[in-house]
Amino acid sequence: MQKLRKSIDEQQKAQSNSELAKALQVFQRQYPEINSGDLQTFILGWNAALITVREAVIKEP
Repeated sequence: MQKLRKSIDEQQKAQSNSELAKALQVFQRQYPEINSGDLQTFILGWNAALITVREAVIKEP
């Protein structure tokens, strides 16, 4: 059973990585002026903002 679970997890991860790679290729074609460093900075900032909002919502009574 664990072997089957591991196989399914690996397949899902591979599919997710493939979808992410395709999305990145589309993004790069649509916005060639934005480099990977800019994109990484945006993603990190977005993630930090989500964490901040999530923490604020949790603290509200």
